[in-house]
Amino acid sequence: MSNWTPRPFERKAIQTGVPQDYLQPLLVEGQRLRDRGVPVVYTLGHLAAICNVPYRLLRDIVCREFDPTDSSTLKREPAAIGKSLSRSHT
Repeated sequence: MSNWTPRPFERKAIQTGVPQDYLQPLLVEGQRLRDRGVPVVYTLGHLAAICNVPYRLLRDIVCREFDPTDSSTLKREPAAIGKSLSRSHT
């Protein structure tokens, strides 16, 4: 993920009309992160593209509309949970 280069990002931003006074600090921060070996991720859409996952999935997780750790989606045997809990307290 640390193979970010500023030129394609800058080119796309200029094409879409991003003002230079907004763009320049982003490029500086991106370069600073890259120099430290930290992944450069500007938006949730950018993260989705880097991770090759649907943007909507990440958005639902962030907005707490989908919880990948929700216990209702995990298949567990209630009796087994009770037994392991009672053993740990004795």
